Amino acid sequence: MRIIFSAFLLVISGPAVALLVHYDYTYDYYDISDCSVSCSPDVNQGSGRLVVDNSTQSLTGFSLTSGDFDLLWSGQAQFYQTDGMSVPNGNLYSLAVGFGTPQYDVQFFLDLFYVPDGGSPVDFFENVGEDFNTLSSGSKVWNIHGVFEKVTVVSVPEPTSLVLLGMGLLVLIGSRKQLSRRLERSPNYA
Repeated sequence: MRIIFSAFLLVISGPAVALLVHYDYTYDYYDISDCSVSCSPDVNQGSGRLVVDNSTQSLTGFSLTSGDFDLLWSGQAQFYQTDGMSVPNGNLYSLAVGFGTPQYDVQFFLDLFYVPDGGSPVDFFENVGEDFNTLSSGSKVWNIHGVFEKVTVVSVPEPTSLVLLGMGLLVLIGSRKQLSRRLERSPNYA
């Protein structure tokens, strides 16, 4: 029975993996904190990185670096679809995500980008034509607009799969040791 249970655990632990997609993000930003409707704030440049989990459609890592702010965040923030439409051979998506840190509040809105049929939206951020993003800290508010470049796609085993695989191996090893002890005690053991 233990062998059947361990085989079951090994089978269900199968190939469950997350695809982590890494994007470099180069952007222009401007401080709109003290800006009236007609002002033209100075435009500055910065860079960052986004890490998204394809299986959960969520943001798992985020960084923005510039002369005015430095943000490094990891966690899980769910993307949600705000708009979209079907087009030949694919769809146009608009996605948004927001999260907070002790120092910053972040809102990202990625507007109408093309995703081929059967594709996952988080795999195609390099197709984003317009993004409307804000970063705020206290009374400071920055608007951020940039370009995404896909850098890497990494397959990472899901933690639950690893736990099931480990349990299956432990049960299998324990059953094997128990069988070995029984055979040693058996009078017919040679």
